[in-house]
Amino acid sequence: MKKEIIAEQMVEKLNIKAFLEQQFSISSRKAKQLLKDKKVQINNKTAYYDNNVQAGDRVVADITETGKDSIVPENIAIEVVYEDEYFLAVNKPAGMLVHPTHNHPSGTLANGIKYYFVSKGLNIPVRLANRIDMDTSGLVVIAKSGEAHAAIAEQFDKESCEKFYLAIAEGTFIASHGIIDEPIGLDEENPIRRAIRVDGQRSITKYQVLEQYKDAAYIKLKLITGRTHQIRVHLNSVGHTLLGDKLYGGNMLHINRQALHAYEMNFLHPYQKSIITLHAELPMDMKKLLDVLQKKP
Repeated sequence: MKKEIIAEQMVEKLNIKAFLEQQFSISSRKAKQLLKDKKVQINNKTAYYDNNVQAGDRVVADITETGKDSIVPENIAIEVVYEDEYFLAVNKPAGMLVHPTHNHPSGTLANGIKYYFVSKGLNIPVRLANRIDMDTSGLVVIAKSGEAHAAIAEQFDKESCEKFYLAIAEGTFIASHGIIDEPIGLDEENPIRRAIRVDGQRSITKYQVLEQYKDAAYIKLKLITGRTHQIRVHLNSVGHTLLGDKLYGGNMLHINRQALHAYEMNFLHPYQKSIITLHAELPMDMKKLLDVLQKKP
């Protein structure tokens, strides 16, 4: 992938390496490698380390990245909700792992993504920017380069990326909105579960009740922090376990997985410098569950 930038008016000349770092949003190491491999041109001439860039110069860099991983391509249908030269975002269905494991080496989202990349002629690794549980549906973002992955991972680490979920939980909420601020750590009795622990990591979840039914509620949640099972643990801790959440004792009558969907994500695009808003449509099993709840007397 070749990227072109016309140098704008600058106070003084700028070394090509510094220009690449600043304008192409790449690391110093990457800039050095591009120059070493003669993949940078200034005004249609190969650029070298000692070259400077002046206002009006046309700089082109081939930032195509190749790489290998152990993911086997599989022809698995994926629902693409957003794609550009840097990122891919998909709506993952419930019941699918995002990445292969020892017990589940195939049939994962990553296998489908790898096939999708290969079909597009892209020889790049699958770099997941975020992960969601196997039985949670919704948005997963994949970076198309190491640089793009590092750029968005920084936003996830600093918790500046906004993540919203839709869920259906048991019981009647007294308040129409609120904040659950409780630390989460490992459950000593079950290593798969998480639990509220005084020595756990601080975890914050905001919620808003969208619809209150007879014995359940349709809610919107915003993750302020991003801990494993955070929404599931927080709602369970206040007596509103997700419907279908077998691990935490949820009612399995009308849905066979936790009624949780990652439906919206907002982040600053590190290259376009604009806010990207992603949406993933609510899946059919949750729509049917809402229909059942609405019709209950």
